[in-house]
Amino acid sequence: MEARNLILFADELRRAQKMTQAEWSRAAGLDDQGMAVSRTFNRGNCKLTTMEMLLKPLGYELRIMKVEDMP
Repeated sequence: MEARNLILFADELRRAQKMTQAEWSRAAGLDDQGMAVSRTFNRGNCKLTTMEMLLKPLGYELRIMKVEDMP
């Protein structure tokens, strides 16, 4: 999955949980104004550690798998 698609998917998960970007960012331990989330959307890219931090409060994790191991 491309970075931009992963970011959009994570945002869909966030909206499904009725969480604002600021709440999401705060829950991820980033900043209290949602700027990390906003910058991630503007760039369409972020560090893997940032994406991991953003997915954790949504109840998800990021896994990297070899293509041969995928179903």
